[in-house]
Amino acid sequence: MIPHLFRPYPVPKTISTVFQNQITQFSLESNSDEEFIKKCFFFVVSLQKGHRINVLLKFSRLFWTDIEQIFNFRGYFHCTTSNYLLRTMLIKSERISEKDIQQISTFTWGMFPHQYLRVKMGNKKYLNLDAWTYRFGIEFGDYSRGFHTGRIFPVR
Repeated sequence: MIPHLFRPYPVPKTISTVFQNQITQFSLESNSDEEFIKKCFFFVVSLQKGHRINVLLKFSRLFWTDIEQIFNFRGYFHCTTSNYLLRTMLIKSERISEKDIQQISTFTWGMFPHQYLRVKMGNKKYLNLDAWTYRFGIEFGDYSRGFHTGRIFPVR
């Protein structure tokens, strides 16, 4: 079974000092939770490289669960892996509670499973986070669904 696809994979109890220091740095530099989330989001985006075809070519990476391996890797991630890294950063910061993060599954082009995060920011405000499709033109705060998927090839 794909570890992150249908339910959130457990956030590790401990993470490396380097990983925690990165989270702490973003937290200290941020004046609000939204600013902190944005820093984490763009950090995850900066680690990712590759094209949509890698969904098939790098299929085995769907099974990655070692958060340190993911944190230190630069290259192609699946949406589930990007979300696991981002969710771990948000929770480990202690600024965002695990109960305030939803892992949402959807379909793109009517047939391809896709996943993004939705973070509760207040009583009635939610922030959608789709780090995987940002490179294809989906903006921060938006998410890929249906035929709203961004470009075929990376634009960023």
